[in-house]
Amino acid sequence: MQKPINSIEVESVLKNISQSLILKRTVEKVQSLFNTNLSFNSSPVQDEKYWLPKLKTILQKLGIIGEIGSKDIITIINYMMENGETLENSTLNELCSKFTDNPKSMEQRMRRAANTGMINLANLGLEDYSNDVFTEYSTNLYNFEQVRKEMDYIRGKSCKHGNVKIKNFLNSIMLYIQD
Repeated sequence: MQKPINSIEVESVLKNISQSLILKRTVEKVQSLFNTNLSFNSSPVQDEKYWLPKLKTILQKLGIIGEIGSKDIITIINYMMENGETLENSTLNELCSKFTDNPKSMEQRMRRAANTGMINLANLGLEDYSNDVFTEYSTNLYNFEQVRKEMDYIRGKSCKHGNVKIKNFLNSIMLYIQD
């Protein structure tokens, strides 16, 4: 047996929910005001790595944050951001040699991670060509022709994989996180 709906109770519940939402929005506004004021008064030391969360988000969206090479990518990007260097000023081998005795293996790990990211993007593009992650990163971080080549390989239309130029990939990430 169903109970009849009490309109007074329904109105009371809706009023409580409405007040709760208004209170929540007010608290969020106050918090955002405090956060903006703090950012104006903070020292440069606290803001030094403002780009690190953005970099990690990119690597996560590419599906490579767990790869060993992603740690190397973070290390290289961190060094370049802190020292204002680019890959135009020095070679990747020179940069890697500052962090390891075997720079070629570090470079190879980064190349594999970047390649895995491209494969993940290609698979995303095959599933949904209008996927936000695919449309954003396939043209900004990678050469789109190479992503298409990888998509063709996955479909079985080509016997060649797409390739990644690690230097261009790192430069693209640098530009992307600075915006």
